[in-house]
Amino acid sequence: MKFNKLFGIVLLISVLCLCISAAAAADGVDSHAVGADEGNLAVENNNDDVLGAGNSWYVKAGASGGDGSETSPYGDLKSVTNNANYKENDVIYVMDGTYKGAKNRNIDLKENTTVKAYDGANPVFDAQKQNSIFVISHNGITLQGLTLINGGGVVATTAQGTNSWCGGAICNSGDNLTVDGCTIKSNDPISYGGGIYSKGKNTEIKNSNFEGCEASNGGAIAIDGPYAKIVGNSFKNNAGAQGGAINIYNYGGALIANNSFTRNRANSGYGGAIYARAGNNYIANSTFDHNQARTYGGAICTVNPNTKIDNCTFKSNQIFNDNSNTNWGGAIYSQGRNTSIVNSRFTDNAVRDDGGAICVRNSKNLVENCTFDKNWAARGGAIFIVEKVSGGNISDVVINNCTFNDNGIITEQDGQPNLGTKGGAIYSWGIDTNVTNSKFNNNQAMVGGAILFERGHNFLENDTFTGNKAVRYGGGAISSTRFGDTINNCTFENNFAQGYGGAVSADYPTITNSKFIGNEANHGGAICTITANVSDSEFYDNKADDNWVVLAATKLIESNNIHPGQVALSMNHTTYLNMEYDMDKEIAIMPGYYAYCMEEFADYPQYGVLWENLRFAQNSLSEERIGEYVKILIFKYWNDESQHENLQKLVNAFTDRDFRNNDNPIVKEIVALYDSGYRVPTDNALRLYDNGTVAIFHFKEIITPSGTQNVFAFNITYNPNLTVEKEVITDPLYIGQEVDFNITVTNTGECNLTDIWINETDFSDGLVYKSFRSPYNWTYDEKSKLWILNDTLEMKKSAYIILTFNVTKAGNMTNNVTTGLGNYTFDNDTVNFTVYAPNMTVEKLTLNKTAFVGDNVTFMIVVTNTGDCNLTNVKVTEVFNSTELRFEDYTNKDKWNRNGNVFTLIGNLTSGNSANFTIVFNALVNGTLINTVNVTSNETENKTANNNTTVYKPNMSVEKISNNKTVKVGEMTSFVIVVKNTGDCNLTGVYVIDKGAEGLEYDHTVDESGKWSYEGDGKWTYNGVLGVNESSEFTIVFKALSEGFKVNNAIAGNNITNDTVNSTNTTNVTVEHNNETEVPENVTDVPENETADHNKPEKTVKAKVDAKATGNPLIVLIMALVALGFESRRRKQ
Repeated sequence: MKFNKLFGIVLLISVLCLCISAAAAADGVDSHAVGADEGNLAVENNNDDVLGAGNSWYVKAGASGGDGSETSPYGDLKSVTNNANYKENDVIYVMDGTYKGAKNRNIDLKENTTVKAYDGANPVFDAQKQNSIFVISHNGITLQGLTLINGGGVVATTAQGTNSWCGGAICNSGDNLTVDGCTIKSNDPISYGGGIYSKGKNTEIKNSNFEGCEASNGGAIAIDGPYAKIVGNSFKNNAGAQGGAINIYNYGGALIANNSFTRNRANSGYGGAIYARAGNNYIANSTFDHNQARTYGGAICTVNPNTKIDNCTFKSNQIFNDNSNTNWGGAIYSQGRNTSIVNSRFTDNAVRDDGGAICVRNSKNLVENCTFDKNWAARGGAIFIVEKVSGGNISDVVINNCTFNDNGIITEQDGQPNLGTKGGAIYSWGIDTNVTNSKFNNNQAMVGGAILFERGHNFLENDTFTGNKAVRYGGGAISSTRFGDTINNCTFENNFAQGYGGAVSADYPTITNSKFIGNEANHGGAICTITANVSDSEFYDNKADDNWVVLAATKLIESNNIHPGQVALSMNHTTYLNMEYDMDKEIAIMPGYYAYCMEEFADYPQYGVLWENLRFAQNSLSEERIGEYVKILIFKYWNDESQHENLQKLVNAFTDRDFRNNDNPIVKEIVALYDSGYRVPTDNALRLYDNGTVAIFHFKEIITPSGTQNVFAFNITYNPNLTVEKEVITDPLYIGQEVDFNITVTNTGECNLTDIWINETDFSDGLVYKSFRSPYNWTYDEKSKLWILNDTLEMKKSAYIILTFNVTKAGNMTNNVTTGLGNYTFDNDTVNFTVYAPNMTVEKLTLNKTAFVGDNVTFMIVVTNTGDCNLTNVKVTEVFNSTELRFEDYTNKDKWNRNGNVFTLIGNLTSGNSANFTIVFNALVNGTLINTVNVTSNETENKTANNNTTVYKPNMSVEKISNNKTVKVGEMTSFVIVVKNTGDCNLTGVYVIDKGAEGLEYDHTVDESGKWSYEGDGKWTYNGVLGVNESSEFTIVFKALSEGFKVNNAIAGNNITNDTVNSTNTTNVTVEHNNETEVPENVTDVPENETADHNKPEKTVKAKVDAKATGNPLIVLIMALVALGFESRRRKQ
C-alpha cells in the first residue's frame, strides 16, 4: 500500500503540471476511483498487478474512510478480505481495540494469509455469541497475538459427516493452520471445539491461552484431522462432555507438549483435560492440576492404541460422580493398547471407585519411571487394572521402576473404623502383570497394603516393600490369588497385616532370593499361603501371634532358606473346595456345607481349604478369636435359608465390628451366653436331644490367603420326625366372634423329642391371635412367635393345644400350622373354613315430607339383608316424641308383629332380600319432627335410621285502611287492602273479596306491585307466592253515590287452608257546602279479628265541606261532637 500511495502522488504532480490553468477552477482527481464499501472507503486499483505478493494491510477498530494502509487503516477485517487487491500470502496487521459486528466475524482468509497483532497491540475480537470469528477454508493460515472472545460457532460438516455447531472462535477446514500467542475465552457452548475446531492436517496451536470455553467435544479445542501440534498453551476452566480442554477425535498423531491444564472439567463424560479417541498421540512435559471428569479419566482419557504420556505432572485430579456410574482413573484412564505412561508424577489424585491415579483397561500398557504419592481410590490407590476389555482378558501390563508412597486411604465410615482402599498402591484383575524395580513405601489398605492381585501368574522382581499395612485382613505388602505368582529378589521390611500374611498373603506363589525382615501379622508373620515354594530366601524378626512366621495351610516347600528362630509350618489340610456365592442371600454354598463370610469388606469368596479348628476366625479390629461366638449364633438361630441375609449381618457383627458394644439384642445374648461359659462343640453339636440325636451340627472354616473372603462353614444332619393335625372347633363362624383351633402334634420318629414347637403364623388376614389353652406344658415365645412344648414327647405320643383367634374379616379362610424342632420343619397341616359377615341396612323413608298440623304423616321402614347369611329375630323399634306424633296405624301386619313400639319380622330375612312396612302418625305440632328406628337381629349389631317431616301452621292477616274518611257525593273514595303472611310457610292462591258498601260503586284498582288481578264480582287474586312475614297491598277506588257512613268489609283467604280473615273500615259521604272546613278523622272501632297498630302515626284526613246548608245543622253539629269524642277516646287508649 505504500507503493500505491507513492504512485498516486507522482501521477497527481504530472497532471497538475499539464493542467495548471484548470486547477484553479476544479478540484484535482486522483487516477484511482474511490467508492463506499459497507460504510468504509475502499480503494479500487484499475491495475491488479500494481500490488505484488505479500502485501501488508492494516486494521484499526473504529477507523473509517481508510485505505488499509498503516496511516489510514480499515475499521474491520472484511474491508480487507472484500478488497479486490487482497491476495494470498498477504499479512493483515490488527491494531488495538475491540472488534465487533458482522464485519468482524465469519472471516475467511485466502491461502497463506497471516493475521497478527500490530506491534505492541492487543486486539480483541468479540463475536458477541453470534458466530465464529474465523471460518477458514484455505491452507496455511496464521493467526497471531489475537484475543478472541464470546464466539458462537457455525454449523459445519465434521470429519464424521455430521452437521454440527463447531469452532466457537475458529472453525477451520484447511491444512496447516497456525494459532500462535492467542487468547481464546468465554465462548458459547457448542458441539465441537468451544475455542477451535480444526479438521485440516497439521494444525498447530502454540503459546496460547484458553479459558472458559465449552463444547460437547473439546471444551477448548477439537482436532478432527491428523498430526496436530498443541504446544506451550495454557488451558484453564474449560468444560466439555468429552475432553474438558482438548478432544482428539477422529485422527491421531497429535503432539501435545509443554502445556498446563488447570481446573478443566468433563461435565458428563471422559477426560477432564484431554479426551484422545484417536491413537498414536504424544503427550509430554505438561502439568495437569485439579481437572475433573464425571466417569473416566480426571485429566486424560485415551481410547485407541499407541499413546505415550511422558514427563507430565498430575496433581489433585479426580472423578466427580453422583454414584450412578462406575468411575475409573482419577488422573488417567487408558483404554488403548500399548499405551505408555513414563517419567511422570502423580500426587493427590482420587476417584471413588477404581484407580486413584491410573486405570488401565487394555493389554500391554507400560507405566515406567513414575512416582505416585498420596493417591487414593476404593480399589487401587494409585493403579487399577481392569479384568477384561471387549470380552478378552487384559494381560502383560508392565509397571517398572516406579515409586509408590502413601497411597490408599483408611477412614472411618458410618462409625466403622479402618475402612477404605483395597490394594493401597495397585489393584489388578489382569493376568501376567509385571511389577519390577519398584518401591512401595507406607501404602495402606484394608487388604493388600501395597498390591492386591485378583488374578495370577504375575511377576515381581527387584521390588522393595517397606512399611505397608493391611489394616483389616491379609497381605501387608501383597495379597494375591490362587493362580500362582513369581516373586524374585524382593525385599519386604516392616510390613503389617491385621489378619494374615504380614508381608505376603498369596496362594501357590514361588518365592526366591527374597528377604523378609520385621513383618508382622496374626497368622503368618511373613507369609501366609495354601501351598508355596520358597527358596533361597531369608527371614528375620518377623512376628505372628501364633509364632508361625511362614504358614502354609496345605504344604510349604522349602529350599536353602534362612529363618533363625522363625517357625515355618505346613498344616497339611488337603480338602480344597470351590464355592458358589449367592449374592442375594449372602451365603456361600458348596457340597455338604453352608458358609457365611468372615471378612465383610473383602471380595466375595471363591475357593479355599477346609480348616478344622477355626483359628482364622477373628475380629478384624481387635484380633479377638470369634469362632465360639459364631458357633453359638448359628447353633441357636439358624433356621432355614430365608434367614441368610440377617444371619450374615450378625456374623459380621462379630468378625468386623465392635461386637461387645453392639446394641443388637441377639449379639448381646450371644455375648452373655459366651461370658457365662456356654459353648457349642465344633463337631457333633446336638441342637435338640432326649434319648437320641435330634440335629447334629458340624462347624468348619474355609480359608484363603487371597483378597477373597474366608468363610465360616457348617452342616447339619437330622433324624427325628413329627406330624401335626389341625381342626376348627367353632362352627358356624361369624365375623367379630372367636374361633378355636385344635392342634395335635404326634411324635412319629425314632426318639423322644424335647422343645417341639408349632408355628401358627401362616394364616389368612382376618385372624388375630388371642390366647391358648392346653393340659400340656406349652408356652408361647414372643420373640420367635412359636409355641414350645416344654415336656418331652415320647415316641408315638401326642400333645394338643387349642389356639383362640378373633375373627376380623369374612370369607374363605386358610390356616396353616407347622411343627418342628430347632430350625427344622417336619410337618404342616392346613384347614379351610368360611367366616360369614352378617349385615343389614335400614332405611326410613318419609312418604310426605311436608304436612300441616293435624295431618297424618307416613313413614316406610325398609330392612335389607346385605350380608352373606340369613338373619333371625329381626326387630324394628320406633323412637318418637309422643307430644309431637301420635301413632295411628301400620301396614304388612301379616309379616310384622307389633308390641308397643317394637315390630318383629315373622320368619328369617334371607341374604340379599328386604322386608318393609309403613307406619302412620298424626302431626300434633308444627316444626321439623324427627322419627328414628333401631333395628337388631341375632347376627348383627344395632342399625339406626331416621327421617323427618316438616309440619307447618299457615296463617295470615288482612287490614283495610280508608284513605279518605269523608268525601262528597260523586267523589272517589279509596281503601288500602294489606295482606300479610303471619304463618310459618309460604302461601299460594291468596285472594281478597271486597263487595263494597251500599252507596259505593267500584271504579278501579291501584296496584303498584303488579301482582293483583281483579277477577270481577269484588274478588282480587294475588299472582305469586306470599312468603313468610311478607306483605302485599293494593288500593280499591269507589265512587260515592250517596251520603252517610259507609261500612266496607274485606275478606282474605288462600288455598293452603280454608280459613279466612276480614277487616272493616268506613267512609263518611256528605252533602257539598260552600265553605271548606277541616273535619277530624273519624275512625271506627277496630274489628274483633283485627288488631290495632298502635305504632302507626295518627292521620288527619282533610275534606272540603260546602257551607251551603243541605240539611239540618243540628244533625251536623251532633255528628261533629260524636267524632271529636271518638277521637279523644282513641287517644286515651
